Amino acid sequence: MTLAGRDRGGNALTIQPTNRTFTVATPARITVVSLNVDRNVVSRGQKSIVVTMQLRNPGGASAQLTLGRLGLKFNGQNASQAGFKVTTPTSPAIITGNGTASYSFTLEAGASALTGALALEADVAGTDLLTSKPLVTQGLATPPVLTVQSAAALTVTEIRLARPTLNPGRTVQIEVAVSNSGAAGVGAGATGVQAALKFNGATTGFTISEAPDNVRTLAAAASTLLTFTVSVDFNPARLGVKTVTATLAGVDANSNAAAAIVNTATASLKVQNPVPPTLAQTGITVARSISSAAGQAATVFVDQKDFVVRLAVTNTSPTVGGVGLRGLTASLKFNPAN
Repeated sequence: MTLAGRDRGGNALTIQPTNRTFTVATPARITVVSLNVDRNVVSRGQKSIVVTMQLRNPGGASAQLTLGRLGLKFNGQNASQAGFKVTTPTSPAIITGNGTASYSFTLEAGASALTGALALEADVAGTDLLTSKPLVTQGLATPPVLTVQSAAALTVTEIRLARPTLNPGRTVQIEVAVSNSGAAGVGAGATGVQAALKFNGATTGFTISEAPDNVRTLAAAASTLLTFTVSVDFNPARLGVKTVTATLAGVDANSNAAAAIVNTATASLKVQNPVPPTLAQTGITVARSISSAAGQAATVFVDQKDFVVRLAVTNTSPTVGGVGLRGLTASLKFNPAN
């Protein structure tokens, strides 16, 4: 700015010029440089999901961010609408002109979080530090996708007994049918499906062996069959009808958290002493006739109600001119005799 003038006497004024410099800055705005999540697939209820985001301010003016509003959107919905809890960062609050800043978020997928493939977007709020006007945000052309699944959920659908009774000292095979109604799978090995059998809520006196080839990995909407061999000792206290239950355990393959468990099916097992066979003779069959010659033999089958006894019969007293054995009869006795 240049000034000129004269005083009242008509003399020219001497003016010392003063220069000021003004900078015109382009408005602050935000561009999302990157948005990354530490895993691609999670389960409802999963915690400690880490998302990192880098923002750039390509404008000349500084951008003032409202950190309490800094977050994420899921398929266009904010975190609370989508069923997520977001731990927001505390700094930096200002991104200078042509500057960048990085932020880290911790997510928790709620029990009712949206499921499916969710597009992640930066949710940014703030103002131009010079004009106080709201910031304009430019997101990624191709946002990252986070897939959310319903958590693994295990159910005992059936307990099958090879037979309904068990004698002390004997064994019975028991199969436990398990299904997974969740969209997330169940891990393998020690994190896979586990089942603990109980008899009236206890295992005292019972020996339980699990089949080594039981399949513990369980995919979404799949089922498996766990096989056990069970025996019981000779203690009279074990006798009676026992309710067989199976307590499940397993780990969600996404979150490494315990899978939801529904222990529903039960079965009944009667522990009893052996029942003596019923000796109701139903018939005798001779494999072939025995001649009158000494030493001639035949096999005799004595049919009982519960089993067949095979007897070897030999003619040791030959008869002269006879026709061998006629009208053969047999009777069986056991100890105790009956």
